[in-house]
Amino acid sequence: MRLVLLCCVLPTVAFAQLTEAQQREARRISELMKQDAARPAPVKLTPPEQLLKRGTVRLFVHSLPVNKPADYAAYLRFVTDEKLLQQAVDTVNELAALPRDVVVTFRDCGEPQAFYEPKSGGITFCYELVKLFDQLYTKQAKSPGEAKELIRGAVFFVFFHEFGHALVHELGLPITGREEDAVDQFATLLLLEQGEQGEAAALSGAAFFLALAQLPGKKPIFWDQHSLDAQRFYNIGCWLYGASPFRQVNLVAQGLLPAPRAAGCGDEFTQLRSSWKTIAEPKLKRPFKPLSPR
Repeated sequence: MRLVLLCCVLPTVAFAQLTEAQQREARRISELMKQDAARPAPVKLTPPEQLLKRGTVRLFVHSLPVNKPADYAAYLRFVTDEKLLQQAVDTVNELAALPRDVVVTFRDCGEPQAFYEPKSGGITFCYELVKLFDQLYTKQAKSPGEAKELIRGAVFFVFFHEFGHALVHELGLPITGREEDAVDQFATLLLLEQGEQGEAAALSGAAFFLALAQLPGKKPIFWDQHSLDAQRFYNIGCWLYGASPFRQVNLVAQGLLPAPRAAGCGDEFTQLRSSWKTIAEPKLKRPFKPLSPR
């Protein structure tokens, strides 16, 4: 109690010892301090280096069987048992941190698609798309095991494509030309970091676009923001060949990648990788990994 009283008395005693001029100055300073205290505190902005360390990508799977399509559970089990989306989420979290959390949702959408929503910052992967992968690859594959690997690869490619959109928008990366083509490049580049298994996944993504292009009665949509499905196939094939011509020589040998395009694929891929390193690496948690020998 005495300490409290002492603290109250000391300012009064000290003030009484001041001259009249000093007292006036003290009052002036006191008034200024009160005015400063009344002002709203300035907004504290998060430094960019901290901002890039806080956002994570999280996976949410709609597992409730209410009003789900009859075959939803089978594809849900495939995605969860194989940990496909979780592996993809872990990969991008190791590469980048975004200014806000990004929630990845696996659910039924009514149509086969996957998309990134800039307003919410979420990525949706539709069960119908995995079902379409199954339908297309079951016809192409020589065995159920091969079909399964093709589906795995296509899931990875499409997810990395959608995360490429998130990366562009959340980090404000400059993109010239079609963004859809740019994030196809990103997905291919990220898969190539994972060696031959990643190359196989990128080829699965390319095969999906080729299969779509060959569907009976499908008409090309020239005004769409995406390149035509056949063009996306040739682009991905070119980048893979440009990165690893010896491993991907069959693309040319089997006539899947025309020789006139293949001749420039090495330079095309080198430019692609250099561009992504320039625009993205300063804002990533780590640089792009060096690729294995070609």
